[in-house]
Amino acid sequence: MRKHIITKDEGNWRDIDRFLLSVDSTGSFSKIGCNLALAISLASARAGTKNQLWRITEEQNPAVPVPIGRIISGKQGGASDWMEFLAVPQNPVNPYKTIKMLIDFWSLVGEILKERNALIGKDLSHSWMTRLDNQKTLSLLKQLSSDYDLRLGVNFGAHRLWNGKNYAYRKEGKNLSKKMHFNLVLETARKYRLYYLEDPFHHSDFQAYKRLERELGKKCIIAGNKMYYNNIKNAGRIMAKKPGNAAVLTPSNLGLLSTMERFAGVAKKNQLSLVCSGSYIEPSDHWLSDLAIAFSCPLIKTSITGPDIIKHNRLI
Repeated sequence: MRKHIITKDEGNWRDIDRFLLSVDSTGSFSKIGCNLALAISLASARAGTKNQLWRITEEQNPAVPVPIGRIISGKQGGASDWMEFLAVPQNPVNPYKTIKMLIDFWSLVGEILKERNALIGKDLSHSWMTRLDNQKTLSLLKQLSSDYDLRLGVNFGAHRLWNGKNYAYRKEGKNLSKKMHFNLVLETARKYRLYYLEDPFHHSDFQAYKRLERELGKKCIIAGNKMYYNNIKNAGRIMAKKPGNAAVLTPSNLGLLSTMERFAGVAKKNQLSLVCSGSYIEPSDHWLSDLAIAFSCPLIKTSITGPDIIKHNRLI
């Protein structure tokens, strides 16, 4: 790989992406690995733009995305079956004030959980882990967010719950039919005035996404993420079905900048908002912030502290 890359012009990152595709030849980077492909694609574009990665698309009116902050996690432990509990600034004034508000809120949540003996610790994304179940977690967040200009969100991670027949809430010891799960999501969204709902249903249940959007209207972001994993070739077909009103752009899943560019283009063509999201565990680097700007993503999902602080600083 090295000897071939050395001869390439770093100013033309699209050519390097085409080279990577030809070397791997599998279409999914099962030979060289998605992480290596992404690293080379990013490095070449950075070299070509003098580390101003957000300039790769020559966006004429770049805007700073609004951060979606990970507050509480159910992915690695705790009593919640849902993956992430999130906070989204409602009326962002500027990046500094927005991010400071998220950090203050995250800190307060940790203090209150500790006071109530409901805090387990932090997971690898620096989100809090709690002994509270789904509803108690949202109840607490709603109560605490009343003093902040924040809206709440949930990444349901429904693919982890779906067993092929029902939605299995293992930590609560119950199975919900499709209808029961849909009603739970809808009631939860209304009760806690959720603004952001990610992967609320199994990734092939497009009708449930459509129905939820009809019920909640345009006041909520209903984003699909898992439906695009290892299915990038069919992204256009999926987006045309309008499963929700947003698509999550995850660089570590897409692999190449050119693939991200196509993904973003198809999403815009189908009038879907874009949410730029890093992996659960990210290196201390700001390239995700640059890509959110480059691909005109109105939202960027990150952790509040830890390695992702550099992403916030980049936005500031």
